Amino acid sequence: MEQPYLIRRTRLYLAHLHTILCLLNANLAYDRAFRARAAGQAAAFTQDLEQFADGHAAALDRARRTTAELAAGANCGTDQYLLFRYSVLWLRPLEAFAALVRNMANFHRRQPYWEPVDWPALSLERLPFETGA
Repeated sequence: MEQPYLIRRTRLYLAHLHTILCLLNANLAYDRAFRARAAGQAAAFTQDLEQFADGHAAALDRARRTTAELAAGANCGTDQYLLFRYSVLWLRPLEAFAALVRNMANFHRRQPYWEPVDWPALSLERLPFETGA
């Protein structure tokens, strides 16, 4: 009975790592974009900015799929708690940041960029019920 549980947990962990990899690649594209902009390379700036936006969209999609997979098998208290933590501390901030990324990309595309951003979700403060270190 433990083996399917461990396999599932390992798959969820790998899915989470793939999300982080997408975010890292997106952030590298962001860095390249603004280095290209500083160097006056408009085409490279646009291309890398698109890679940045696409990378964050891919990361958000992976995080949503990971959350759905976690929810599908959350049949004990521990898994339900992990689902809560993942949703509140990972998925919700990613969704908020994705709106910020879309606004920023649209600003540089000269398109409307007023999608509301859930700023409190991006806060680095601890959850209200948590105390201590």
